[in-house]
Amino acid sequence: MSYTSAGLCAAIDVSRILIKIAYLFSYLFIYWCFISLQSIEQHKMQEMADRHDSQGLFVALKVVYGPRSNVVAPVKSDDCTKLYTSLNDIQGRWKEHFQKLLNQEGTADQSACQWLSWLTNQGGHL
Repeated sequence: MSYTSAGLCAAIDVSRILIKIAYLFSYLFIYWCFISLQSIEQHKMQEMADRHDSQGLFVALKVVYGPRSNVVAPVKSDDCTKLYTSLNDIQGRWKEHFQKLLNQEGTADQSACQWLSWLTNQGGHL
């Protein structure tokens, strides 16, 4: 049995189409199963909430959303040359950031300060 190049290409195209159709159906089936399970879990959680079953609701939420993960996000240095990944380095960088932010030298116009002082002495309200 011999195949021509056109016949072979047509057979390959048909097999690719069939694979894509099978993939689409499997995706839709998995999606339908997920939606069904999600709906079932929502009903169960609503029933637990109605019964004031906080422990059961907590367990169900943990099943739906998964366990908590304590991921430490890396932080860049002030000049963006280093990337801090250890917890101590990250905490030190945040400490440095807030000290710089909260301990800035203020520059105020002295005439404005005198005017505010005069206004409060006159019984004026800001």
